[in-house]
Formats: sequence, structure tokens, C-alpha cells
Amino acid sequence: MSLLSTSSSAASSNPINMNKLLGKMFFFWLAVLAFFLCHSAAAEQTDFVGLRIFDDQFAVKKELAVTTNDFAGALRLILSDVDADKKKELVVGYGGPGDSVIKVFRYSGEVLAEWRPFAAGFNGEISLTAGDLNGDGKEEIIVGAGAGGGPHVRVFDGQGNVLPGGSFWAREKEYRSGLEVAVGDVNGDGKKEIIVASLDGKNSLIKFFDQTGKSVSKGFAVAMEENSLEPTRLAALDLGFDGIEEVLVAFGAGNEPKVQIYRQNGSVIKSFYAYQKAFGGGVNLIALKRKGQNMIITGAGYSGGPHVRFFDSFGQPFGPAGFFTYNAGMRGGVNVGYGDVDGDGTAELVTLPQRIDQSKKYYAKYIDVDISEQKLRYYLNGKLINTFLISSGLKSIPTPLGEFEIWQKSPRAYSNKYNLYMPWWMSFKPGYGLHELPEWSNGYKEGVNHLGQRVSHGCVRLGVGAAKTLYDWALIGTRVLIHE
Repeated sequence: MSLLSTSSSAASSNPINMNKLLGKMFFFWLAVLAFFLCHSAAAEQTDFVGLRIFDDQFAVKKELAVTTNDFAGALRLILSDVDADKKKELVVGYGGPGDSVIKVFRYSGEVLAEWRPFAAGFNGEISLTAGDLNGDGKEEIIVGAGAGGGPHVRVFDGQGNVLPGGSFWAREKEYRSGLEVAVGDVNGDGKKEIIVASLDGKNSLIKFFDQTGKSVSKGFAVAMEENSLEPTRLAALDLGFDGIEEVLVAFGAGNEPKVQIYRQNGSVIKSFYAYQKAFGGGVNLIALKRKGQNMIITGAGYSGGPHVRFFDSFGQPFGPAGFFTYNAGMRGGVNVGYGDVDGDGTAELVTLPQRIDQSKKYYAKYIDVDISEQKLRYYLNGKLINTFLISSGLKSIPTPLGEFEIWQKSPRAYSNKYNLYMPWWMSFKPGYGLHELPEWSNGYKEGVNHLGQRVSHGCVRLGVGAAKTLYDWALIGTRVLIHE
């Protein structure tokens, strides 16, 4: 039962004294606001892009170079007390290139453990969360496979050993669109459940499991924008102080930057924007209690600056309006963590870039056409989604080079000039477009054996199937970068 519930049918048998609770919250957040106002709203502006730890005045306390500046994969961060010493270790997930790995760091920078969470050859992004699932005082590390991998969830101790029964499939084994994971006691039984989000058509499907993969609830679906290619990020927090944790979801790239709070039955408690409505790079988040009060911390996703924001459980922001944890020009997204990592009794804010992208192509979605290779690649949040062979224009009738946007789409365009159909047409410049192999009125496909060669009259041809896949993925306004 949530503090924010207004439904009489959902009221607890032990109602919360709202006046008393709100009065306590007022004085708490007044103190927090004063705390935030006494420090700078921006971190030291250097080119450092590794892991940053901030003290209780939000000044940079320590920096750890947990990767190199040319790392081309995806990074994740959680804080977890894996050895019950009352200090949070720094757990970093490395999603490619090469096999995806997890490293556990102490505050000193010492590597406590390192392992591959999935089979050799998997180089996708990995979702991380932590919680004490077996009551031994040590937090386990729960991992979900990202896009390209199967719907595999695994539960590890702090040394990388899989817990008994701690490996299961959260969806049908053929699913390949990635998982997001969190933990929380969503049914009030005193045990942490594993919360898993996956794509299900246009929805993010939320399911609940015990540590062995047994389903403990029906779950629910969160509606997202069309063409969303990643499930929602997750967190859990007991908003009503009743022993039942609500589920927080943060929308990914291609969606408005919303955070929504749900009960286990799928009913919405609260919805708010973490960033400006027009931002479409997605939202990273954590949720926790600080001195007995609820706090939600968000980090802007890919293509946004390293902007960290703080909200109460009503979705009301507090603290600095523009706290950037790295140079504002770093737009690879930012992961956030919060906890006592050095044992001084005070929690620290910890951040890590989501991606260290040297290409500076900071678009949430874009299409890259390499004329010299005769290949088209398309990206979401800096992640390569797929690569297709193409046919571009003849050298005498070249495909135009430069940066464009898709401004027109048609499932079956017709060319009066050439008396041909061009299925799955997407124009990036008047007279030029991306489309499937041209088709004569009798159904004959032209250029089937010419993919990989410059044979068109300036357009970019794709094969059967590839063109529709790209057409369904790309929106009006999607960037198209064409180069030699």
C-alpha cells in the first residue's frame, strides 16, 4: 500500500497519519534543501570520464579509472555490500567489446573479483542490481542479459559464484531484446523478489520471480512509445512505509523522460518527468531511503548531458537544478549510485558514464551509411543494432554525402521516371531515399545479386526484409549520416 494512494478501495487497514508524516517530511526536505544549496551545482569540469565519488557536499572525493577513454562498449554501475562489512563495493558491468564482464572494486580501487556473467562470446550490455536474497547479510548481485542475449537472469555472490538455483529464463528462450532487473519485496512477505522488465510488442512487461526463477506474481505491462527498442529501467522502494515496495520504471530511448511508480497489480501511483519533455535519450535511476526518507535519483540517458537530479517520492525535485557530474559536453549518459563506499558513516554519490563515445555522434537513434564498405548500420543510444549490405549510387550518379534526416516515408512509393516501385521508401533528401530493391510491376526485383555494389541512381537500396526492418525502426526525423 503506497503513501500516495488516493483510492479508498486500496486503503490499508492501518492508515498512515498523513499530517504527522507530511510534517516530518517537510522538516527533512527543508534540511536537505539547505544541504544542497551549500555546494556548487556542477562538478569539476575536467575531461575525466571514469568513476566519480562525491562527498556529502557533492565535491569530487575520489576518481577511479575503471576503464580506458577509448572503451567502446556500454557500462553499468551498482553499489553492493557483498561481504557484509557495512561498506558498499563498486560493481561495474562492461558490455563489450569482447566478452561482457563484471568487476567488483573496493573504494581503494582494488579489484575484489572479476568474472563473465554469461557464456563466452556474449558481448552485449548487462543489467545489474543487488540485494540480500538469502538473508546471510551479504548482498547478491543479480544480472540480466542485454539485447542480443537470451532472457537469462543469474544470481551471483560477490566472488562471481552462482547461487544454487540462481540461473533462470525470464521469457521464452528465443527472446533477444534484452532484460532489465531490480529487487524489492513487492508482496510484503519479508523476502526480496527479482523484478524483470522485457519488451513485449510496444510494452515493457514487468514480471516478479523468487531467486530460483519461480514466478511469484502475474506481473503487468507498461505502455511505451512505438519503436521502443529497450525495456524500461527498474527500481523498487517502500513509499508508504508498510513493508511493501512499489515498482519504479524509467523510460528508455525513444520515449519521453518519464518515471512512473506502480503497485504490484499494475495500477499507477505517480508519473513525472525527470528531464525536459522533449529529451528522448532515456532515464537511468535508483531509489533508496536516506535518513528514513525516500529519495529517487536519476541520471540522463544517452545523448543527454551528465545531468543528475533528485526527487522525493511525490516526484517533486529538490536540490540543484543543474548538477552535472562530468564536463557538460560528455553526452554518453550517466549511471548513478548512492551509499557509504568508504566506511565513514556517510553516503556518497557515485557516477559512471553509460558510454564513453569518442565518435561524438550523440543521437539517440541514427543511421550510418558507409559508401566505401557498401554497408548500412543503425544505432540506438550509441549501441549498434544491426548491419545491412546496400547498393548505393553509381560513381557517375553518386549518393549524396553529408548529414540528413528522414523527412518522408511511404510503404510502397512509385517512380514515374523509372516506372518502378520502391517498397519501404524513406526519403532523406528530395529525390533520394532508402528503400528495398526496386520492383517492376510484374513483381520482379531488380539488383538482387548486386548488393554490395554501386549500381543505383543515387538512392540507397537494401535487401528484402532488411528494408522493412529499418522502415519500422526509423521515425521521421531520424538522422542519416552518409560518408565514404
